[in-house]
Amino acid sequence: MAIRSLKNNTFSRSLLVGNARFVPTSFEKIATHIRTSSSTSAVEFTNIPQTYKHLQLRITGKFGSNGHLRLNSDTGSNYNYHFLGGDGSTAFAGNSEGSITRMLAWGSGNNDGTYPQSIVCDLLDYTDTNKYTTGRFLWGWDKNGSGAVWLASGLWRNTNAVTSIYIDANEATIYTGAHFALYGIKGVA
Repeated sequence: MAIRSLKNNTFSRSLLVGNARFVPTSFEKIATHIRTSSSTSAVEFTNIPQTYKHLQLRITGKFGSNGHLRLNSDTGSNYNYHFLGGDGSTAFAGNSEGSITRMLAWGSGNNDGTYPQSIVCDLLDYTDTNKYTTGRFLWGWDKNGSGAVWLASGLWRNTNAVTSIYIDANEATIYTGAHFALYGIKGVA
């Protein structure tokens, strides 16, 4: 089947007819961490390069509790979050009800660590010192036919550029095999 380019009215068998080849290079892996034991409840990325527009954490694994982010080792009450989710029969929503010492990165809900979760955390404009850092979080799990999906937003009320991310499982277990990957996202020209 031939495809016509609207740009220059030529035909080709490629969907890229008349356009340059697209290579997805917006994401660059900065660091990874794979749990080799279940003995501790935290992972930290430090010395984060300041050369990207945004950061993205991709996390998969089994967790014994909710997960949280703390930025630049800030333990002050400088964080807030909102969340919503559902499990097919019940909807959930809530917020941090005031200032807290970390932002929600994932919830365990009724998942007791038996089933793995997938989590994506975006930290937007992490180097911009003219505004607070905003986080966007999406996570979920399947429990052999049931499960849940969640969406959350978080705020770090500090204008410092993010140089480290401390991820904890609320003093519970991050099980062996959990995978944490930090990516830098290039800005759009």
